[in-house]
Amino acid sequence: MNSPIASDIALARLHRRWGVDGVVADGPDALDRLTVTGSGTSQVVLAPGYCVVGGWFYRTDSPIALNITPNEGSQPRRDLVVIRAHTAESACFPHIIRGTPGGSVPQPVRDPSGKWDLPLAEYTIAGHSAVVASSDVSTAVRQWTAPTGAVPCTSGARPAFPHEGMLIYETDTGRVSLWAGRWIAVSETRYPTAWEPLLLRSGYSQPDHGQAPAWRWDSPDVVRLRGRIGRSNGNAIPHQEYVARLPAEARPRELQSMAVTSTSRRGSTPSIRGTTSRLEIHPTRWSTAGRLLLWTDYNPSWVGLDGVSFAV
Repeated sequence: MNSPIASDIALARLHRRWGVDGVVADGPDALDRLTVTGSGTSQVVLAPGYCVVGGWFYRTDSPIALNITPNEGSQPRRDLVVIRAHTAESACFPHIIRGTPGGSVPQPVRDPSGKWDLPLAEYTIAGHSAVVASSDVSTAVRQWTAPTGAVPCTSGARPAFPHEGMLIYETDTGRVSLWAGRWIAVSETRYPTAWEPLLLRSGYSQPDHGQAPAWRWDSPDVVRLRGRIGRSNGNAIPHQEYVARLPAEARPRELQSMAVTSTSRRGSTPSIRGTTSRLEIHPTRWSTAGRLLLWTDYNPSWVGLDGVSFAV
């Protein structure tokens, strides 16, 4: 049996397979990206732009003012601004879905054969008010489309109807994720971060070998260390010595303990030879939070931090 394109809705269903719903983010059709703003009046303004919504296409090349329904309740009301594709009317147009005073933001309508909404912004209107200021409008719910590659979105406004293998790029987290029945992070584009200098205790510095002591984020919750630390005067490091400290944002929640490299010395027994020591990193709840302490059976002249990593 053939399935010809005999109606607008049939074509819209086909278009849904070609591209993801959303605002065009760049190029000649992007204009001002359908940005919604408020200015302390009884209207919000939709800036020019172009979007794909439920397989339909919408574009405006001039700003559009949308009237706000006054909030007659005493509690704040949250409304949702959308582009609505209306099959019965064969049209796409801006629309405000009014919320309930004291309630949450209303949900967009998604009926494949009827109305289909693309969220652009939400705003809060105070009780017994008819005006919306610029600070009352949030465009975080705005969804984006992309001709190729990952679809830009935010972690709180991912595509509503993902398909197997879809890629998204979260602009607020920097993550690239893939849909395989659930969203799976495949890349952390903001990680690893650049190396930051480690705060050394007075009297300690980098010896004349190895890398400078430093730390970085390997992922959103994993810190990595590198480098070597020694006494500035060249003397041995005492047992249970505090040698450096991590900044507040990089300190672990629980006490960390790991083996680290240290000076190799010749000798007939391990206590005389010594090639490893124990490093402890104090957790956030301690008064000594973030301190790096070296535990050793002998007194090495330096300690190495290469390869040390831990979850915060």
